[in-house]
Amino acid sequence: MRKSVLAVGLVSILGACGGGGGGGGSVGPIVPPEPPVEPNGHSSTVGLSRDADGNISAVTFRGVEENLLSLNDDDQLLNNGEVIAEDVAFLAELEHSNFGMWTRDTGKRPSVTVAAFGDITPSDGLPLEDARYEGQSTGIVQNNVLGVTDTTVSTMTVEVTNGFRDIAIESSDTRFTDINNTGQDNLPRNYDFKGQGKISGTGFTTQVVNAPGELNISGRVMGNFYGPNAEEVGGVFKLTGSEKSTYLGSFGAAR
Repeated sequence: MRKSVLAVGLVSILGACGGGGGGGGSVGPIVPPEPPVEPNGHSSTVGLSRDADGNISAVTFRGVEENLLSLNDDDQLLNNGEVIAEDVAFLAELEHSNFGMWTRDTGKRPSVTVAAFGDITPSDGLPLEDARYEGQSTGIVQNNVLGVTDTTVSTMTVEVTNGFRDIAIESSDTRFTDINNTGQDNLPRNYDFKGQGKISGTGFTTQVVNAPGELNISGRVMGNFYGPNAEEVGGVFKLTGSEKSTYLGSFGAAR
């Protein structure tokens, strides 16, 4: 169930200890180490800067990482139990996974984080038949030549074939909203993309390129299948290229 839809710019949103031994040479109980925690999704954070008027004037895009992600009761985004983003700009909660965009207002240097995570499909849970997934993405794009930074929402389609070994991903109908909340959909470029790749285990990394047009951008999508039998798919993407463009986002889709 979608919790919050990004319809305006983000500026309106950004506003155990061991004890020593005692006498007699006794030894305390041996405590086994905590089991290793496994990543359950991907995230990436964008650093922002404000100018004297309070508008977003600079954007610093970082890499995509595997993380152990979760939500608390306030829908804050946690990585291994630590809050990394606080306010929901967009959150979609599917049955087995979540994806979206969160913000954190730290004054002069706020940030935006995109993430996708959930209950990763076990290795013996992948079906053998072809599957088609339909869903949505949310993201943030900067075009330095045009001097535009926008948030985005797109339609996402994922198709899996060849005994659940091949994957094709397509983003379409990308819509833009000015991050500085002017009410304009003002980025006159096509940032739709598509690509094909291979599934490895219950995850994938797929190279993608944008649709033909004024731009030439490319990058990759990293994600996982979620649910006992891969009922859902989600991930994070990052593309860079011409007009000094960077496009970062997250997505989720269901069969």
